[in-house]
Amino acid sequence: MKLNNWSNVVRWEMRPRVFLRTTEFLWQEGHTCHANEAEARDHAREVLDDVYGAFMTGVLAIPVIKGRKTARFAGAINTLTCEAMMGDGKALQMGTSHELGQNLPGPSTCSTWPPLVSGSTSGRPPGVCPPGWSAG
Repeated sequence: MKLNNWSNVVRWEMRPRVFLRTTEFLWQEGHTCHANEAEARDHAREVLDDVYGAFMTGVLAIPVIKGRKTARFAGAINTLTCEAMMGDGKALQMGTSHELGQNLPGPSTCSTWPPLVSGSTSGRPPGVCPPGWSAG
């Protein structure tokens, strides 16, 4: 399953910056569900490299540094990011991809049926492993 969402977001900014940090902006976010953590991890990396990284370098002509963030998204197992260096030497986070593991589907009882993974001994369908990604 793949979901993609575009929406306008309004948030209060203490110090808005024209073209960089404004009160209203367009937000893109996507979510997928996978049968296991390896598939989810691969997809999170694929989105970072083949979607965000390729768009930023190939279309926007902005060089980015891709890597793992030490400050993770709340609830994420791992957070990957594309960041560009600004003229003042600060890094600008331009897109992220998160490995959420079972942290998100657990409380919402998200699962697959019939099971995508054989060998479930509990008699219940196994949970799914969703990565999430966003740019705004």
